[in-house]
Amino acid sequence: GGFSDRSVIYPGRSYVGREVDIYLLWRPFTDVSCMAQYGVFPPSGDVFEDDSKRTYVSVGVTIYF
Repeated sequence: GGFSDRSVIYPGRSYVGREVDIYLLWRPFTDVSCMAQYGVFPPSGDVFEDDSKRTYVSVGVTIYF
């Protein structure tokens, strides 16, 4: 599939980098779940102007009733 990013300097390239994701889901009780996500994307240096790593962190708690 394609992607859309204004910082792409060579839009014809097919390799943009790789991504690593970690996902944790814990249900300490039947009506409570805790979630944590972490991701890091080190882009290919010859596609983007800024080749610094991009990180994603998300945490959440869900209460079922």
